[in-house]
Amino acid sequence: MINLSMLLSNGLFSGFRLVSGVEGLENRVVSTGFFDWEDEEKLREYFPEGSLIFTTLSMYKDDREAAEAVIRLMIGNRPAAIAIKDVFFSDLSEDVKAYSDRNKVPVFFFTGTFINDLLQLVQNELENDRYYSANGALMETVIKSPSLSCADKLSVLRTIDARIRTESMKAAFFSTDNPTTSERFEKTEECYYYISSLRNAFSSCKPAEGMVLTLIPYSRGLFAVFSCGKADEETLDYMVEEVVRQAMSFDKLCSAYVGTGKFFDGRRVEDVFISAVVANASAVIDRERIKFYSHIGPDRIILGGMKHDESMEFLRDALETISRAEKTGTPFLETMVSFVRNGGSIEKTAEEMFQHKNTIRYRIERINQILGTEGLSSIAELDIIARMYMALPYIEGLI
Repeated sequence: MINLSMLLSNGLFSGFRLVSGVEGLENRVVSTGFFDWEDEEKLREYFPEGSLIFTTLSMYKDDREAAEAVIRLMIGNRPAAIAIKDVFFSDLSEDVKAYSDRNKVPVFFFTGTFINDLLQLVQNELENDRYYSANGALMETVIKSPSLSCADKLSVLRTIDARIRTESMKAAFFSTDNPTTSERFEKTEECYYYISSLRNAFSSCKPAEGMVLTLIPYSRGLFAVFSCGKADEETLDYMVEEVVRQAMSFDKLCSAYVGTGKFFDGRRVEDVFISAVVANASAVIDRERIKFYSHIGPDRIILGGMKHDESMEFLRDALETISRAEKTGTPFLETMVSFVRNGGSIEKTAEEMFQHKNTIRYRIERINQILGTEGLSSIAELDIIARMYMALPYIEGLI
């Protein structure tokens, strides 16, 4: 979904001056067009609700009353906004501004920028929005389908972007720390900002000739796929890291987390994407903005294994056992998660949970009894269960 505030973040709109309708800045934009000569009937036909309308009002350059009458007609048709190039008019009467405010239809004036450039930009973004919406299902096929060969999955990727090169490929997965949003990621403002930030970072990093950046919204985040002709892993790693770090420095990605995945080995293309999701989940639960799959240590096994039914069965059994014990009112799961998050420190866990150290020590001993673990094995098993539990919202359904 593209809304007005997303488009206004683009530099082409930097000279726009809002004169009314401020409460409509989040209006959804579904189409765009240039108003020139259309009468009332054609106005409704050509500029439906949700249109971003550009105009100079040239037909009414000598008749302010007629110009404002047609603006009122436009507003009554509930467009996303009206943008007037100030060739003939540079302001509106207070009555028309009040009408715009009541209907929550923003009206802007602007100078200099070519209307054709604005129309093309908006049209491109609307096309991209439709394009991205279709690709999530294709990515799910690449990542999850056990029946397709690697060659078949590469064909699906080329359906998404015919430019993708399969000789050398690596992916990064960008997301927020909110796994429960009701909207698909491609319909959110974050997706729009992530895409524009990554495009800008990729261009400014001066990619090698033939290198392609493909952006694919998927579930709760966005894949940035870097591909090129034959290149060594070190060269591709360097480019991915440069683009990721620059994109993450932009204000629009201030709440983003990113995980970069494995280099494509020519055999299992799904691992390129699964590894990026796993690194991203590791980053989110540890509150580290960037993590590289090669640096996440045991999480490669702990979180990466969550794609297997046996791992999820192990987690469910452990959580059910702890849940039954919590009927006494003791928050065993919360204690275990805090204990693991604090590196196994009784003191830090007690401080975080506002409890006495002996209370936390008792709870950890009781959790070990409940799960049937003891000694060194208990520390490892609690760590595995807690990290899987924390990562579950960020991995479940994605790999």
